[in-house]
Amino acid sequence: MAEAVSPKLWEHPEPASTRTFEFKTLIEAKYNIQLHTYQDLQKWSNNNLNNFWDEVWHFTGIKASTPFSKVGSALNLQSPLTVLSVSLLWGLSMFQLHVQTIPFLPAM
Repeated sequence: MAEAVSPKLWEHPEPASTRTFEFKTLIEAKYNIQLHTYQDLQKWSNNNLNNFWDEVWHFTGIKASTPFSKVGSALNLQSPLTVLSVSLLWGLSMFQLHVQTIPFLPAM
């Protein structure tokens, strides 16, 4: 039985201007591969967990007290939950995210 295809709900008017496209382009260049669709990127990420999370780690600028070391499985399932072996500096990471996304407004 053929899998039903859901209709596309939305498409960015300029996909090449997105962070996802930037990340995909970085992966293509670094690993010498062609990822034509988001599904190609998703498949690559599932087949290359350590490389994927290493690239996400550096691309997003995650702050931690220990460096990224490996990806492990939280549960031994067909589709395991992914966990990173790190100690995150959650407060610092969230503060930097907040500062980068919220413009500074001086007190009046």
